[in-house]
Amino acid sequence: MNRKKLGSFCIDNIVWVLLVVSIIAMGIIKPVFFTPKILANIFTQTTVLGIFTVAMAMAILLGDINLSIIGTAAFSAAIATSLMCYQGLHWILAAILCMVIGFLVGLLNGFIIAKIKAVALIETLAMNMVLSGAVLAITQGKTTSNYPDAYKFIGQGSVAGLPVLPIVLFIVYILFYIVWKKTVYGRSLFAVGGNPNSAYAAGINVDRIKMTSFAVGGLLSGLAGYLLSSYMGAVTTSFGDAYEMQSIAAAVIGGVSLSGGRGCQTANYNRVQQQIKIPSDTYQTARSCL
Repeated sequence: MNRKKLGSFCIDNIVWVLLVVSIIAMGIIKPVFFTPKILANIFTQTTVLGIFTVAMAMAILLGDINLSIIGTAAFSAAIATSLMCYQGLHWILAAILCMVIGFLVGLLNGFIIAKIKAVALIETLAMNMVLSGAVLAITQGKTTSNYPDAYKFIGQGSVAGLPVLPIVLFIVYILFYIVWKKTVYGRSLFAVGGNPNSAYAAGINVDRIKMTSFAVGGLLSGLAGYLLSSYMGAVTTSFGDAYEMQSIAAAVIGGVSLSGGRGCQTANYNRVQQQIKIPSDTYQTARSCL
């Protein structure tokens, strides 16, 4: 690789270059930074943010935004943990319930946005306010805690000296890499985000893609709610508030375009067109309608 190509590579991947430089600099200044315990702690603390980032990316890829992911996580965790602590719900069912509630909230968001044509920014902001109020009502302003050890194992436990929590993040990332990169749904998601009119002309059910995208984002928010409550061992009225802006920033820094249709998998909409194999005459007809 010659100097010109190396410079171009560094510019195209400037975020990762700066990250590597920062890690190396930190290791030089504080050698203890590279100890397994410190690295494991970093991965553990960034797991929940990573899950929220994927949930946010599901909306941003459409050219929309989802401001209700934190409220969804808090609402899911508040209901599930309250039933577990006060009604004797099994911890496995409580964990599943977190994701089911998140999925239903996301599906409702998707329906209102896709079918009623509400603006995603306003709708999800309103939903987040409603859910935050519901959390306050459920917890009555108190912190719920005293969870079973089994419930807290994923958030606080370890296997062979390795924390369990980051393993969940790696599984989610691998799964969504496959979904976005290798499936028809993933290609359709990028196509709708790039240009919904052209995607519709190509035969993609735009409303269904939007609804499922927000539903999946809600499911991931519910999962993040479970993981965060497991890690903290409690649900508070300010549950997850610190992650909202961080998740948006993390998605954009990671390569997802705020205008939609672009992420780490594709450079532009033309590549998406090739991936979903839109016939050239259909694509040109769609362009002429815009």
